[in-house]
Amino acid sequence: MIATAKPSAPGGSPIIQCTTMPAGHIILPNFTTFCLQGFELRTNPHCNQATEDAMASVEVESGFSPDELRAIPSRQLGLLASLCYPSCDLPDLRLVIRCLVSWERKTRGDGTWECSNDDKRLIAGCYRGATDDWPCRFNEDLMTFKRAQAQAVAQNKAGDISDVESYKILRRTSSGVMLLLDLVEISGHIQLPEPSHTSTKFISLKQSASDIIVWSQDMASYNRKQAVGDNHNLVAVLTARNGFVQIGVDEARAMLRDAFHAFHAAEEELLTGTRSVHPEIRRYIQGLRDCIVGHAHWLYYTNLFFEDGEDAKESGWVRLLPKETKA
Repeated sequence: MIATAKPSAPGGSPIIQCTTMPAGHIILPNFTTFCLQGFELRTNPHCNQATEDAMASVEVESGFSPDELRAIPSRQLGLLASLCYPSCDLPDLRLVIRCLVSWERKTRGDGTWECSNDDKRLIAGCYRGATDDWPCRFNEDLMTFKRAQAQAVAQNKAGDISDVESYKILRRTSSGVMLLLDLVEISGHIQLPEPSHTSTKFISLKQSASDIIVWSQDMASYNRKQAVGDNHNLVAVLTARNGFVQIGVDEARAMLRDAFHAFHAAEEELLTGTRSVHPEIRRYIQGLRDCIVGHAHWLYYTNLFFEDGEDAKESGWVRLLPKETKA
């Protein structure tokens, strides 16, 4: 038996129900079904060539260990880039893949990383063709990511579990998703009009897009994180509050649904709130949509989250891994 939370009347508390299913399992939502309303999955035609080129440069320039290099292909980061940035050309896609490989490595580190020469080359590559204010915004997001990673690692080492609101604030930056969304402008050579980035509507749109990606990835990653005692995860935080893993999953699913609603509301406000919408803003919104739907599908192709991604997608059932014992 497993406890689940059934939505109640508006404003009420969830009703706890029990569903018969094997012990030691959880039921996750199919993340791709959230993208049925107006999202189109597209793949960049340069996927294979860009991935091959990017991996060749990683082997030469990045300083990755042999074990790290062997693990990269199964993470399907080239596919992630191709799904999230389906319209960019070959050189830009190659650069995006290299960035994703570097940043994904840092999310698995000890929180003390510094920018290597390879990182600096990648950042310099991103600057080419950027708008005047993009480097400043990107650097701020990169440094915030670095600080948040260090804080998350420190909390895990201390065995601390955040309250939900504190976790949401930290996770939005420790995930690195804002960097992913920053690349929308670079990959598409989008020149957003001023003062787009400081408008409340624009900030809300980008934040809700980030929340969609972060909350879905937190649900997908919970199983492997709980096995190693990593509590920097939305489901872990919600479970610590209510005592039931499945209720934690259900609450995270509700947060994901709310993030989609917020995205659609912000999008509609941007597109209908003025007499004419700048074409670059429309392109940027499409770029965010590509990242959302591309990431949702990638979750089932990479080996980072599921033993069998297709089964997890179709059935939702995930067998919880045993917790690793520390030596």
